[in-house]
Amino acid sequence: MSKKGTDRDSHGHAPAISTKAYKDSLRHLQVELVKLQRHFIKCNDKILIILEGRDVSGKDGTIKRIVQHLSPRETRVVALGKSSDDIGKAEQKRRLRDRTTDPLKQWTVSPIDDKAIKHWKAYSLARNEMLARSHTPTAPWTLVRANDKRLARLNIIKDLLGRLHYAGKDKRLIRPDPQIVFAYDISSLANGQLAK
Repeated sequence: MSKKGTDRDSHGHAPAISTKAYKDSLRHLQVELVKLQRHFIKCNDKILIILEGRDVSGKDGTIKRIVQHLSPRETRVVALGKSSDDIGKAEQKRRLRDRTTDPLKQWTVSPIDDKAIKHWKAYSLARNEMLARSHTPTAPWTLVRANDKRLARLNIIKDLLGRLHYAGKDKRLIRPDPQIVFAYDISSLANGQLAK
């Protein structure tokens, strides 16, 4: 929606990035993703990316933008069941409410949605335990603040591209915002970097 030339979300709030800037940045990053895939196909190598987070945290939209222009013959997406944390409680409530009122999003409504808010603390504790037990130097967790879906998507892609070597990389495009994407550390559980 647009109001007097300013982008607005469904609640009338101005997003942190304009639609034009978001689309331009996304297009440049998707070109980089195609370069990355081409390089990995040539080297006969593979990449595994795991996105874990609460319902409506934006995982599906992020995955869609990552694979949108990649070769479907060389790309596999597997959606698993229940999730844990990437967004705040108020934002999750708003997005769950949007699912029930937007006719284009109603297919995403699930029985888990009703339980998501009721079990917020239990999910947070399970998430904390999962992060603490499974974070290793070889397979580290990276955390994402996802209250702004557009900025989260762009920064996840930048982080992904920045971690991997591929021919023709445009290094100017792949610097993620450290306030949005940051390495997991045990202190993240206590210092407010994760939704409680």
